[in-house]
Amino acid sequence: MKKMNGEQIPDKVLSRKIDKLLALFHKDGSKLLYEEKRFVPRKSISTVMQLAYDVKTSGPFGYLKTISRLKNYHWKHKSWDLKQYVAGCMVCQQSKDYLGKNLANSTSL
Repeated sequence: MKKMNGEQIPDKVLSRKIDKLLALFHKDGSKLLYEEKRFVPRKSISTVMQLAYDVKTSGPFGYLKTISRLKNYHWKHKSWDLKQYVAGCMVCQQSKDYLGKNLANSTSL
């Protein structure tokens, strides 16, 4: 930043980066969108993941199905957060053997 007449003036590179970032965000009514995806605030991430992953009628979806269901939502580190959430699912852990294979789909010999 440069000072001119006592005011701080951002340099042109920083200004262009900020303009580019702000262009990705826009407001649609009360929703904040990022690249046409609904932006999820950090405090709401666990609730959104729970609603997308835990389905009462059929049990929890896996990672791929859940990430697909969340394709219209954006937050920083979405993939990593969801992988951690799925890894902590007790229902999924109980239905897999120690090699990670789904026991529900395996056939007995």
